[in-house]
Amino acid sequence: MSSLARRRFLQFIAASPLFARSAVADPIVWAPFDAAKLINDPKEAINVFDFEPVMRRNVPPAHFGYMASGIDDEVTLRANREGFLKFQLRPRRLVDVSRIDMSTEILGVREASPIIIAPVGGQRAYHAEGELAVARAAKAGGHRMMLSTATTSSVEEVTAARGSPVWYQLYATNKWEVARAFVRRAEKAGCPVVAVTVDRSGGRNQETLFRLQRTDTRECSACHDRSSPEAERRRRPMYDGVDLSGLTNFQSSSGCATRQR
Repeated sequence: MSSLARRRFLQFIAASPLFARSAVADPIVWAPFDAAKLINDPKEAINVFDFEPVMRRNVPPAHFGYMASGIDDEVTLRANREGFLKFQLRPRRLVDVSRIDMSTEILGVREASPIIIAPVGGQRAYHAEGELAVARAAKAGGHRMMLSTATTSSVEEVTAARGSPVWYQLYATNKWEVARAFVRRAEKAGCPVVAVTVDRSGGRNQETLFRLQRTDTRECSACHDRSSPEAERRRRPMYDGVDLSGLTNFQSSSGCATRQR
C-alpha cells in the first residue's frame, strides 16, 4: 500500500462515526465503572446509580433482588430508562437563577417539588425506620410521597412523619371489602389521592429476584411467616383488622429467601 493510500485510509477511519463513538464520544471509555472502588459517602455520588452497587454489597441477596428486579429479562427497566432519554433539560441564558421556583401543579394542587417518591413495599427490610425515614426525607425536600399497600409502617405513622397527607397506592384484590377497608383508612388519614395498581395482582416474572433468592442462605422465617398467606399479610399494618379470609389475589413475589430450614 502506498503512503498516499495509507494516509487516506487512516483519514477515513478517523472520520468514521463508529470510531468517534467508541473512542471519543462515549465517556465510559475514559471512566469505566470499577466495582472495587465504590463510594463511601453519599456526597461522593456522581449520579443516583452510584448507590446501587453499594446496596448490592450491603443488602442480603433476596432483598436486593426484590428492589432491583424488573419484569421478564429486565425489559421493563430498559424501557423505563430509554423512555427517560426522551426528556432533556433545556438550558437558558441570561436568566436570573438566584431564586429558583421548582413548584408545579399536580392534580390541581400546587406542589413545592415535581419529584414524587414512588410506592415501595417492605422498606423496613432495608432500614430499621423504613417508610418513616423516607417520609422525613420527603418532608425535608418538599417532595410528594406515595405509600405502598405493602408498607411496613401504617399510613397514620407515615403521614405524621411527612407532616402532611401522603398519597396511597392500592393493590386490587378479588374481595371488594378488602379494597374498601384500605381506601377508607387512607381517606381517614387524609390521603388526597388513591392510585390503583391494576397490573400486579396477577403475578409477575421477576427474574433477577428469583435468581438471587436461590443464593440467599438466611433463615427467612425470622421475618416472614409462611404458614399461610393471611399470616404473612397480617405482618403489614394496613391489613390490621381486615378480614382476609377468601383473599386469593396476593402478590406473587416476596423479598425473602425461599429456603426454609
